[in-house]
Amino acid sequence: MLIEQAQRIRRTYAKACQFGTMDEGRKYLNRELADIWYATRQMTATWLKGEHARRTIKRKGRPEDNDTEKAAHDGYDGVIGGVLVSANEIPYAEFLKRDEKYKVHFKTIKAGEKPLMELTMPLWSRRDGEPFSVRFLMHRPIAGHLLVRRFHLVMRYKRHAGKLVGYTWYVSIMVKMDNPEMRKPRRIGTLWPSWKVEPDGSILVMRLEIDYLDGSKKDIKYHLPPGTISRARRAYHLSIIGQDNIEYNNFDRWRMDTYRKWAVDVCKRVDVIKQVDFTKPIGLEVGSSVPGTIPRHRPLVAVGLLIAAIREKANGSGISLATE
Repeated sequence: MLIEQAQRIRRTYAKACQFGTMDEGRKYLNRELADIWYATRQMTATWLKGEHARRTIKRKGRPEDNDTEKAAHDGYDGVIGGVLVSANEIPYAEFLKRDEKYKVHFKTIKAGEKPLMELTMPLWSRRDGEPFSVRFLMHRPIAGHLLVRRFHLVMRYKRHAGKLVGYTWYVSIMVKMDNPEMRKPRRIGTLWPSWKVEPDGSILVMRLEIDYLDGSKKDIKYHLPPGTISRARRAYHLSIIGQDNIEYNNFDRWRMDTYRKWAVDVCKRVDVIKQVDFTKPIGLEVGSSVPGTIPRHRPLVAVGLLIAAIREKANGSGISLATE
């Protein structure tokens, strides 16, 4: 049942993106998905707004934008879910105390570092519709005082060699975090961005220079593995000619996963982060002052994504940021 409705939502999203304005697309979604519990509410409008923004601002067009069948086949995610209590926010500890009398409630099946949870929520907007439950494993526990804002269930197709081999499901929970206390500046780290190819074929993306209070220093280098250049070039080429976006999406997700892991590592090692600013125009090229780099490798590395991941992690960890 969930697979069928997620596929239906994917097809409806694909058609909604054909409309020229957000208002027309929203009206179409409200009409076509009126029987789904959340579909006429905040999450769908937010998704549609983001998809339109990606189409017009943040990325180049994709074949599925103008091909409804392709979009329903391998384009957009199927998103099932909604807000908790209207647009209100409630502490996570209170949310765990809810029972069956509420439309939406969580239940802890097994506690631990990666708790096993069970989410129960409606699928249909009619009051007599039976709710459904899904169990999922969390990456880490959520602090009880954090405010739960909304959640949704996401379905993605799993493909191998162009064939459908199954489905991947994610439960996405959005929480509102307090501003962390700033750390005492005992370890100062300086980020030196780069896109330099090493003799072994790996790419030096960034160097972290750490200064300790005792005057000692430490230099840590972060590399993308050998083969990254050929993989990125193939993914970019297939995407540009409109033949295949899947390989590019896989490469982009792998690169971002790697950068997020590096961001966690950086924020564990330092209390203050300084970044050397090579982004200002120098001559005719941007960032041409980075020593030992090759300009054509710059978009393959996209070091700005790494800096953004580090900044996001630092803001949530109480780490001061500065630019040299």
